[in-house]
Amino acid sequence: MSITKEQIERLMAKFSPDEIEFLPKGGRKLAYVSHQACTRRLIEVFGGDWSFEIVETRVEAKEVAVLGRLTCAGAIRMQWGGARNLGDLDDTMKAAGSYSLKKCASLFGIGLYLWDDAPSEAENQRAKAEARRRPKPSSGSAEGDQVAPARVTKKQLQSIGAIVKILGWSKEQALAATKGKSAGDLTAGEADALIMSLQDAAAKAGKAAA
Repeated sequence: MSITKEQIERLMAKFSPDEIEFLPKGGRKLAYVSHQACTRRLIEVFGGDWSFEIVETRVEAKEVAVLGRLTCAGAIRMQWGGARNLGDLDDTMKAAGSYSLKKCASLFGIGLYLWDDAPSEAENQRAKAEARRRPKPSSGSAEGDQVAPARVTKKQLQSIGAIVKILGWSKEQALAATKGKSAGDLTAGEADALIMSLQDAAAKAGKAAA
């Protein structure tokens, strides 16, 4: 049995606002879905045809890391998850396992859209600073007043990588999708267009496998 197009669409569907939580980080609020919401989505899509297990554990003085394996309809995704070791090993293991599960689930498309937010103000300021450092065209050219387009964000790159992994594409196939351009050289707008294209390809792949 393989994952169907309908299941891919349901996995990648947006969550209701009350299922989304925010984590303050670096002056921003990063959106994410809770362990409960992630588990609920897996049950809704796969029923009992999914499982999650910890296959490796690393315990250090300040951190615990676990390697989790999520199996859905025969497809497997594995990711490390970590948590700060505050003294209660059981609670720390649960936190690390929860993070691992959510990272594995993102490789199936769950909550992937939350990574595709607009560039932060800091990223926009950096793009403007880079534009000021570039030589300006000769006077009278309207191009001298233009600001360089925002660069691809870290979250967009993570989203692209996750979908490419879902598709099982090679490096050559990924480069073909970006017309030979490295993902890190894309603008934010180009990255958005690529993500939509990859999501369509993932949906078609699910339909062909059905």
